[in-house]
Amino acid sequence: MPRSTPVASEQVDFVMKLLGNTTKQITTATYIKLAWAVVISCNTGSNDTVFGITVNGRGAPIDGAGEMTGATIATIPQRRSTEHSGALAGGKGGLYVPKPTDHSTLSSEPAGSLRDLRPFCNSDGCILRVWSLPRMPAGMISRERVQRLLQHLELVLQDLMADPSCKVGDLPRMSRQEWDQIQRWSGTLPPVSRQCVHEIVNQRSLQFPNACAVSAPDGDLSYAELIRSANAVAAELLVHGVERGNYIPVLFEKCKWSPVAMLGVLKAGAAFVLLDSSYPPQRLHTICGGLKTQIILCSKDMYARAASLGPTAIAIHENAAFLADIPDVTFPVVSPENAAYVVFTSGSTGTPKGAVIDHQSYCSGALAHNRAHVLGRNSRVLQYASYAFDVSIMETLSTLMAGGCVCILSDLERHDHFANSVQRLAVTHAFLTPSTARLLMQRELPSLCVLVLGGEAMSLADRSYWMSRVRLMNEYGIAECSVASTIREVSHVEQKDIGFPMGVVAWVVDQNDHEKLVAIGATGELLLEGPSVGRGYLDNPKATCRAFIEQPGWLRAVRNGKPSRVYKTGDLVRYNEDGSLSFISRKDSQIKIRGQRFELEEVEQHLRRIDEIQEATTVVAAPSDRPKQPYLVAFIVPRARESFCVCSARALIPHPTEEFRLQAATIQTKLHSILPAHMVPSIYLPVNRMPKTSSDKVDRCRLKEEVGKWSWSDLRAYSVSSMSHRAPSNRVEQDLQRVWEQILGILLDSVGVEDSFFHLGGDSIIAMQLVAEARSRGLDHSVQDINQLKTIKAIANKIG
Repeated sequence: MPRSTPVASEQVDFVMKLLGNTTKQITTATYIKLAWAVVISCNTGSNDTVFGITVNGRGAPIDGAGEMTGATIATIPQRRSTEHSGALAGGKGGLYVPKPTDHSTLSSEPAGSLRDLRPFCNSDGCILRVWSLPRMPAGMISRERVQRLLQHLELVLQDLMADPSCKVGDLPRMSRQEWDQIQRWSGTLPPVSRQCVHEIVNQRSLQFPNACAVSAPDGDLSYAELIRSANAVAAELLVHGVERGNYIPVLFEKCKWSPVAMLGVLKAGAAFVLLDSSYPPQRLHTICGGLKTQIILCSKDMYARAASLGPTAIAIHENAAFLADIPDVTFPVVSPENAAYVVFTSGSTGTPKGAVIDHQSYCSGALAHNRAHVLGRNSRVLQYASYAFDVSIMETLSTLMAGGCVCILSDLERHDHFANSVQRLAVTHAFLTPSTARLLMQRELPSLCVLVLGGEAMSLADRSYWMSRVRLMNEYGIAECSVASTIREVSHVEQKDIGFPMGVVAWVVDQNDHEKLVAIGATGELLLEGPSVGRGYLDNPKATCRAFIEQPGWLRAVRNGKPSRVYKTGDLVRYNEDGSLSFISRKDSQIKIRGQRFELEEVEQHLRRIDEIQEATTVVAAPSDRPKQPYLVAFIVPRARESFCVCSARALIPHPTEEFRLQAATIQTKLHSILPAHMVPSIYLPVNRMPKTSSDKVDRCRLKEEVGKWSWSDLRAYSVSSMSHRAPSNRVEQDLQRVWEQILGILLDSVGVEDSFFHLGGDSIIAMQLVAEARSRGLDHSVQDINQLKTIKAIANKIG
């Protein structure tokens, strides 16, 4: 990209009153430089700051410099370290001592950096007038932020001149005006709901008993039918000895009985745990084993699988005897503090963590969500998300709490007839990832009113397309805080932020120390506080203490000692001028790919348990010719390296061999038997050694950069699918090959009929696109066929 030259757009005048005495050792100019270094550090999060200063040149160590004719004025870089433990003006260790780099060349910085703020000053010894000329195009930094920076500078200067021996960590990290503004945004907590989920749904049933509550492939349920069936399930659970506080796994395909099971568990005083039937048995056993449960609810079709997960499986279906004859039992009194559900998230130790959400938390969040989503009695909400993800709970329970209808798609409808099913069900509200929503583009969806996108960043094309057709919303959420935490209704195509808090308030703190808030516009870790924050992780006190923290000292002062729940998200964000938040990145190895959040460390733990692997690291990266299509990539140091790669002493990634490709296929098969599909790497690359940073940690950035240098065809050379490239032998195989090459973005004639769809970089979204395109050409098959058969040859044989 061409380098732009920043141009000053306006001038900000700001008068500072400085109290304190200067000395020969520390002049006013030195104080200003020290203070400006601190302000930059607080706003960038870096302890190593560089900014420009103007010097007259007469003090240079050159004979006769003072008597030279002509100008000697120059602008030079000033570098300052602002470690929090360092003294600011304490002799040789002081911050003001010049460093060897003080007069080195400073290359041009990108437009928009805080280093482009160049303060100029004049002083009469009493009042200091400072003005700033931002050397950048208009819009790169707001006038309001410049004003805040100068207010912060004034405050730091006053404290510094009052006590030159103070430490950096003792100086204010923002201006008083900023702190007042942040308190206006986050000082008041949202209201707390003192109800239970099933109580609110009961109220809706009394208000409109005949309204449709659930519309599913196997039939519809009115609110009256839903509540009656849920009461029957609750009674059956109580007969089987379920007690308040128990955790009940729920294993169903997409059907009308899933909402019944969820409400039945809640009415019995227990908490439900939704299981995804597509997960590997080992994963489901791990989850159920941690619940210490004796009962599991399931559908008729899932009974055999459920029976392998727990001592007693209870199947819910049309002919279940307990639905017809409800026993006379007394339902327990459920408190808002009782757990409502547990959702399992990826864990860095290799074992999933169960986030516990109680009734009070979920109801407080749901009431806020429903207002923001404009959910009501006439809403028909798409239930699309997998049961493994908390969005499915919001799609179901929040809709029922609002009196709307839950529109459930079967797996066949979700994968193979998505757009037609949304149209047929007259869906008014949908919660999707942007990549899934793209499958609905260019389709007539007259009923769709509200589209909430989350899980991944919206593109400009997404915003441009949907804004004129629906109420488009961008949402951010986290499982530990009742599904959704911030929302923004998108009103123009350039709007990229994640919006304003709902059901919680937001604080932005130093990513290394949550006892320190950061300034408006500075990047820090997002803390969520309020009633929709969950209670912690199930039977995992260490993880709970790390994430669900005690109130920091500054927050205790704000709340006057009144307790509240606080969650450290691990997400890096910054405040915008209006109080909305912009997402920057993660601070750890947790990532999202295609809307699904998980820990890279969990994948790596399972890789390292495979005997053939000595060391393994994973990254999410995109090939050079697919920059918007990231893949989960595993870098592997094999135990017997000479057997698996043609080694080069200088090459980080050696050339592939047939042995390594076979090994990669075996590793992938093992991972599929343990982990959900979205956590299994698509690409496996051998490395002679793991690159390390100066602190001896694996250099993930270097590994990502390596992947970014390669094209997809280069990476495919390491895939087992590249071992034998078989050409099509008939017209159906040839037509399927063309479809695969088009949708996967692969060069013509480069896909073999025995290549695995998943080894070619395919995923569930691509499979849906592929099936839709194939059907338009008369090649009728399903996403399930792709998942099970995997190759063009096998699919062509089924098509016939």
